[in-house]
Amino acid sequence: GTETVSIKDMSSQMRMAMDEAEADERVKILMDGMRGKSLNQNDFADEGVTMQVVEFDSAEELPLVYEPDSLKDFYGRRPGVVLKRLLQVGTAASQYFIPLVIDGLTGQLEANDVKRTRRLREVLTSLGPFFIKLGQALAIRPDILSPTSMYELQRLCDKVPAFDNAMAMKTIESELGCRISDVFEDLSPDPVAAASLGQVYKGVLKKDGATVAVKVQRPFVLETVSLDLYLMREAAQLAQMIPNSRTDWLGLLDEFAPRFYGELDYVLEGENGQRFVEIMKNIKQVAVPAVYMEYTSRRVHVAEWIEGVKLSQSQSDDVSDLVSVGMIAYLTQLLESGFFHADPHPGNMLRTPDGRLAILDFGLMTQVTDNQKYGMIEAISHLLQRDYEEIIEDFITLGFISPDTDIEALRKELLPALSNVFDQALSGGGGEGHQLQRAGGRPRPHHLQVPLQDPPLLCAHHPGHWCA
Repeated sequence: GTETVSIKDMSSQMRMAMDEAEADERVKILMDGMRGKSLNQNDFADEGVTMQVVEFDSAEELPLVYEPDSLKDFYGRRPGVVLKRLLQVGTAASQYFIPLVIDGLTGQLEANDVKRTRRLREVLTSLGPFFIKLGQALAIRPDILSPTSMYELQRLCDKVPAFDNAMAMKTIESELGCRISDVFEDLSPDPVAAASLGQVYKGVLKKDGATVAVKVQRPFVLETVSLDLYLMREAAQLAQMIPNSRTDWLGLLDEFAPRFYGELDYVLEGENGQRFVEIMKNIKQVAVPAVYMEYTSRRVHVAEWIEGVKLSQSQSDDVSDLVSVGMIAYLTQLLESGFFHADPHPGNMLRTPDGRLAILDFGLMTQVTDNQKYGMIEAISHLLQRDYEEIIEDFITLGFISPDTDIEALRKELLPALSNVFDQALSGGGGEGHQLQRAGGRPRPHHLQVPLQDPPLLCAHHPGHWCA
């Protein structure tokens, strides 16, 4: 009969598999990044960092939701704006690619690997939110980057210089339709943090004396993000024409873009926050800031101020316990409600003075289906029981493999690789025994002729958003 595996055994085997996998340098650096060990902990930009946006009057015609056809029509009538952005991107990119080509011609690619990746990080930051997220996606690709380059790019952060305070105050008043003094008893003259999408001020509400965090959207960020998405979609359509391409670039972009676009709507973020409060209400160790919807608009977000230290910086003895609380909270979202926080980087988690875990920032949320919930549970169970035939079916359920794929051909290609890698890990073989090279080298996807794709569930996530 089939051998049963207890929850305790599953946990133990998963830990053993993780320890074995981290014997590979690329995997270890990837996991260190996810744990926040390569974090840029600053609340503001490093010295010398700049960010370019495209400033133009959209005349309130710009779509407020991601509609590819509307964006194409909008920017098709503004060739000057498109050309200006292309020049910005081209000029910034040349600062990376020209030295890279020179390195290639002089045989210095490996020697200057980290230096060039650092420059790439600076270039991506300078181009704004969309390119920052693009770099964060690249930072979790061990099949593309060397371990040291992965570490360097994982430091990519969306902290950029604050924009003018007078402009921020003007935005607050225009969005709320009243004077700042009508709503706030006090408001910090300077932001307490600044990022690519907006910056945060600390205030006190006039109506009840509550201390609040006031987030104000950066001017022209909607225009710049929408233009970048339009240009990237045009590029994706060209990429679709490449023969034998296994990646549906257009599909990936159209899955990710609406959620990214949604991050620019602070009303949606407020509604997400209210729903999250309800989901977390039975986990007493979790604190979620209340949202003041009456003071929240598309470009201004007002929520309860929660004191605390970033979990990644806290020196308290109970941090490991709070990490476990975070896991419980995340599994509750994922497997109970199906509505979950898709940007759980360490900067969005605080340890409060009373020892609770505070979860912040609900701009990026997503919903998983019941099939996806069951698929994740079944995939873990099948992996630990080494039922690799069923794992392939799980990959289809989760969207990693298209139902149109030749399953029989896939089994011949994928089963030996799964068996070679995971049998070693789950058996707890030592460092010498754990040779990923037996499966064709380090786990690099392009070594196998397997038509894997990024499922919608993963596209919903920030692609590796580590900055605090």
